Amino acid sequence: MSIRRAISLISLLFLLLLAVAGGAADLVLYEGDVPPADARIVLRGADYAVCLGEATPDAVVLDRDAETREYLRVLVNDPAAVGKAAELGVVVWRRDQLYLVRWNGELPPGFNLEGLHGVLPLRTASPARMVESSGGPSPAWSDDQELSEIVDAVSEDEIKDVIQELEDFVTRSARHDQYYQSCLYAEDYLDGLGLDGEIQTFTADPWYGSTFTCYNVIAEQPGQVTPEEIYIICGHLDSTAGYPWNSEDDAPGADDNGSGAAAVLEAARVLSQYEFDATLRYICFGAEEQGLCGSTYYADQAYAAGDDIQGVINVDMVLWDGLEGYTVWVPYDGQSSDLATGLETFAAEYVPDLNVATSYDPAFEWSDHSPFWDNGYPALLLIENDYDENPHYHSTTDLLANYEDYWPFGTDVLRAAVGYTAALADPLEDFPVGAVELSAAPGGDGVLVDWAVEGEPPAGLRVLRGRENPIAVSGALDGRTTRWLDRGVTPGEAYSYWLEITGDAGAVERYGPTEAVVAPPQTQRLTLHEPYPSPAADALTLSYTLPEGCASATLTIYDLTGRRITTETLEATPGRHTLLLDVEQYQPGVYLARLAGEGSGATRRFVISR
Repeated sequence: MSIRRAISLISLLFLLLLAVAGGAADLVLYEGDVPPADARIVLRGADYAVCLGEATPDAVVLDRDAETREYLRVLVNDPAAVGKAAELGVVVWRRDQLYLVRWNGELPPGFNLEGLHGVLPLRTASPARMVESSGGPSPAWSDDQELSEIVDAVSEDEIKDVIQELEDFVTRSARHDQYYQSCLYAEDYLDGLGLDGEIQTFTADPWYGSTFTCYNVIAEQPGQVTPEEIYIICGHLDSTAGYPWNSEDDAPGADDNGSGAAAVLEAARVLSQYEFDATLRYICFGAEEQGLCGSTYYADQAYAAGDDIQGVINVDMVLWDGLEGYTVWVPYDGQSSDLATGLETFAAEYVPDLNVATSYDPAFEWSDHSPFWDNGYPALLLIENDYDENPHYHSTTDLLANYEDYWPFGTDVLRAAVGYTAALADPLEDFPVGAVELSAAPGGDGVLVDWAVEGEPPAGLRVLRGRENPIAVSGALDGRTTRWLDRGVTPGEAYSYWLEITGDAGAVERYGPTEAVVAPPQTQRLTLHEPYPSPAADALTLSYTLPEGCASATLTIYDLTGRRITTETLEATPGRHTLLLDVEQYQPGVYLARLAGEGSGATRRFVISR
């Protein structure tokens, strides 16, 4: 009895919506990649779009009543294997090496992937997730010392050691028990770097055969400035020797995809030693060879959670350079064009020996970047050029020893992948400061924020207020300033404060938050508020409050020896007043301001600097 792949719940709902909407749900082809705006695109190439729905006059009908059928995409690498597509069902359309097959549900006896890059079910992503739009960065990096250090830190010896460790599992077939053991290895590796490795369990729903339990391995490195922005470097951990629907006992997978998994772990080894503006996620996906199961599960979950994934770097097969082109091929879709341009720019600057061949090819979906495309996230695949000529592809000879003649090609690809991931997440610059102590407490007529910064004074400071999405409440402060008074507060309310430090190179770090609760309003009394700013270079603001019934008041300035500098008689009007003191007539130093009136007084200290 033949086994048929159950149509996924998402696909069922999608097809039911088509039926409710009315009209024939045919499989139709639009040449030129310009379908109607409301077309349900299920496959998009550089110059065509295959859609599901009612055909328009400028479309070619590929198959009728498509909502009642299942379809497979088959990518043929070897001309000798073209007949394999027809073995799976009726070929309804072909474009170069890509075949679209109405599946008959049968897996022919002895069928394997030899001569094929892969087989995937036809995707049925919603139109909202497949809008072609510009996304990702458009950077111009040049001569960045920290990025150079990161690229140089990628180690060929470390990469080889990890690939050998993975090969030594003998098989990492996703249906085999050894696959879980390789997940434990990856988790332990990440934990050893101080990252919190996690094994994520999911149900793999392959294009053929029964569902099974499988695993992704994930670690996150939170960003320090914009942690909500996420960049991912990924590769699949599982392997196959051409029979992914079986529990294969021998599938060493050094290149496919020990090299990609090594890229993830090497990225974690190098980048965990730095801090970044944005969040980094390191992911080894499972059951890629069964139809991108692990990455599909993860990307769908991320989309449902509203994750702000800014870019994905997916590495899959990068050890073989048999045609001596020293080239890594990078297909991208419309929303990932800026991401691809950035990789070209970065590699030209930091890995100049490596040729980066980017190509607009949204139909190339045979790796873990594809589910991110489907969910509207910019993503790139890095894969060896002419991978289909690799004689060890999907075989038991996919061994590290068989790629010895091609190094350092794999190392340079990983240098580009790891370095570019770092550049996207934006490493924080080293600061000429040590520990930072920050506190806040009610003071004067507001909240007094105090701090101490070890080491050389930074280039600049700002005080920010707010726990979530804090905003600047001070202007730019001199790096030698140690306190600031926030007068824009309401008595009885609680506030959170951050100190933002700007380094000499212009990079910014934030410290905090610290909390303060403003005391409820009290009965008005004679008060001299905290002078601002202090130290002062050209002008100083002195604020004071006089109570009701105060007939006279004076303000006197003294130096630290007790010598009176000046005395001013104040207007005895109740309420708060502000006096601007011209400090240019004063020598740099420490002074005391004394407010006196009606038998009471208050004293404040301030500093004048040049």
